[in-house]
Amino acid sequence: MKKRVVIFLVVAFVGFLFAQDATKTDTTKGGDKIDYGSVNDETGKLEKGTLEQSLYKLVMESFEKAGEWYGSMPIDYGIINIKEIPGAPYELAQLKPETVKVPPKYGQEGGNKKSYFEEEVDNHKQILGAKISFMQRGYSWARINPPFPINLEGLVKGFEVWVCGRNKRHTLYMVLKDFYGEEKLLEVGELSFMGWKRMTVQVPYTIVQEDFRYSTRRGLTFLGFLIKFHPEETSGRYYIYFDNLAVELSRFLEENRDIDDPLDTW
Repeated sequence: MKKRVVIFLVVAFVGFLFAQDATKTDTTKGGDKIDYGSVNDETGKLEKGTLEQSLYKLVMESFEKAGEWYGSMPIDYGIINIKEIPGAPYELAQLKPETVKVPPKYGQEGGNKKSYFEEEVDNHKQILGAKISFMQRGYSWARINPPFPINLEGLVKGFEVWVCGRNKRHTLYMVLKDFYGEEKLLEVGELSFMGWKRMTVQVPYTIVQEDFRYSTRRGLTFLGFLIKFHPEETSGRYYIYFDNLAVELSRFLEENRDIDDPLDTW
């Protein structure tokens, strides 16, 4: 009987110690921890944490001033013309003019989020059009390029673009430059649909965006669109339109790096 009482007292004492350890107050400083989200004491609402606050959806190109975009394709297979024309997808046309954040388009270096982002007004009134006049059938292609490469500093999660197709079996790609400066093709999808469609694509790990051995900026460079034509559809003329090219970008490391940490870019 006494033995059972002793065992019971030992078990109760050990349980008491574990309970005391679990109720200890976390003495870690708030600045040493990543805040994944917290409840505001005044509003009672769940607020975004540090990681979520560093995730942005940027409009890379609203095509409100797309007159400087240009196209190219093998002259033996056809001619491509690029034009800025009035129009918008119905879903976007219902929106009022809004100020959107855009990444620097002409190669400026970006620091924190205040100096990195630019702003422009998106009126949802202009789109980019491309007209391809085929000369002969075959496995041809066409490039649609911005006036300058668009540098995206940060970890690129994915892209979104509104496309108006003409129900052809052609395939749309994005041309990107990876961390090492090599051109990569990212398949967006087949253009076998009529009217406007919001097309999205995630960036796979096979497109390298960073190297942990270097202290330098991460990200990709957008070089333009590429259309690979289906040989049975390469006759007559083909029209395609684009609007609101956007990117989902994480700038957690860029916004939280030490200000005295030099960049390995010289």
